[in-house]
Amino acid sequence: MNRFFSIILLFPVLFITTLVLTFTSYNFRAINEMQEIMMRDAADSANDAAVEEAQRIAHVDIYGKTTLDPESVWAEYKRTFLRSLNLFSDKNMEIFEGYCPATIIAVNDGYFMRLRTLDENGEIVVRFSQKIPYARETSSGSIVADTMNGAFIYGKQGGDIRVWGDEAPVESQDGGIHDTAAIGLELVRAMDYCIEVENAAVSNPLWDTQKFYVPKELIDTVYYDAVSFKGLSVLNLIQGFDMKSSKPIDYFTISNTQLINSNRFACYEVGGKKYYSLIHEDNTIPEANQNTAKTVVSTKMEAARLGYSPDPRYY
Repeated sequence: MNRFFSIILLFPVLFITTLVLTFTSYNFRAINEMQEIMMRDAADSANDAAVEEAQRIAHVDIYGKTTLDPESVWAEYKRTFLRSLNLFSDKNMEIFEGYCPATIIAVNDGYFMRLRTLDENGEIVVRFSQKIPYARETSSGSIVADTMNGAFIYGKQGGDIRVWGDEAPVESQDGGIHDTAAIGLELVRAMDYCIEVENAAVSNPLWDTQKFYVPKELIDTVYYDAVSFKGLSVLNLIQGFDMKSSKPIDYFTISNTQLINSNRFACYEVGGKKYYSLIHEDNTIPEANQNTAKTVVSTKMEAARLGYSPDPRYY
């Protein structure tokens, strides 16, 4: 009889045990999934904030050359990411660096790489490189420094130094003077270089058990995708991140925007009358008005408020 009741009791015990294990496993997966979603949202917000910071501080001259401070852009990325997860502190700003094996800030005429090297005392030095141009040899043998938008491409053809796209942007062509696929490949190679240099040259406790890599999805987006980069971009890998979860999380972020020169209007006087006209792309004012300009504004509305009318010779 006792054996019979023991067998009967075995089934509810097994049922309850299975239920507990199933709930525990589900709860664990749900927590990890929620933490992963939070981390990805934080990373996306950080990338957007970094691009906005880059737009705020960047300067683009009339020849398409971009000047900015990559350290400021990267600091904004880290601050936004950690604050989104309630992890912000100066110490965590330093720790977070170890989870990012490759960071690239790309602008129209080149890119900055986040590098880790060792100084003469064996201390880790983390810094951005100088701006590296999209330089390569074309299929015709020309040496060029390409640009994302195809404007103001500098290069050497034969023995002459030339500028392509100074009047109108050059259309992208595989192996040509302007090749957006080649720029994408250069950025992928730069991220791979960051990983290889860091793993080979710098010892970091976080990397003893972490194998960094360039995700296939990133390669598809940057290199193979039909959508090409046209301006300022921030690319960052986050791998093995476990500051907020028990399970290491890998993720990458890419934000892209385009910085272009706004229209500018020259305000001047001709025969005692006040006119305005659009400044040419080569930074000259129509005909002889260049030396008579009183001021330069960015919209027609501003010119009108100052009492200037459109020059009938150009409108």
